[in-house]
Amino acid sequence: MSQYKIWFQGATDRVQHAPYINKVEPHLKAILDPGFTGTFNTTTPPATTTHAVTEFRIARNFIRNALEAERQGYDAMAITHFQDAGLAEVKSVVDIPVLGLGETTLFHACTLGRKLGLVTINPAFIPWHEDQVARYGLQQRVIGVRAVDAKITDFMDAFSTEEGFTKLQPKWERECRILLDAGADVIVPAGGLHHRHRQNRRNGYKTQKTFWYRRQPAL
Repeated sequence: MSQYKIWFQGATDRVQHAPYINKVEPHLKAILDPGFTGTFNTTTPPATTTHAVTEFRIARNFIRNALEAERQGYDAMAITHFQDAGLAEVKSVVDIPVLGLGETTLFHACTLGRKLGLVTINPAFIPWHEDQVARYGLQQRVIGVRAVDAKITDFMDAFSTEEGFTKLQPKWERECRILLDAGADVIVPAGGLHHRHRQNRRNGYKTQKTFWYRRQPAL
């Protein structure tokens, strides 16, 4: 069977973000269909600050790596950075398909419910994600963007220790509840670093991968 190669591209560093990468790599391998292989590629220095200039630097790296992926014969590139930094520019320089985590997540979320709410990893990203929503023409589908008041190191702790997870989980749930109470049908974690969910059902809501969505009554 032919093997199609996917270049997964993150904005994370293999050393600094090892707790996250140690979980995401096995997950990516587990979800690939037969006939597909993938490699997870990192960024050094990574996105360690929540600043627009950081996203500009990350975008430059994505463009360079997209060209390298095409040169090495990869069949597609999947960017795992929700902010989609430089996504349009990356698509413009190669002939292989390029998928952005933010773009694909938001459009998939539209299949799960009518109204979406986004929860991002830091308040600094709220304007960025609001721009994403407008760029993808989803203003009428998104009721709001909220943020967990946390640092990237807090998310690394949540991946690696139970104490870190327990500390971060209530902050995440609080923002989700505010959006759900405002009428959101689907909660979109706006960031690949959002920590794991350990239950399939929480207080009348279901989870699907990283989404929360309102449980519909049986007809």
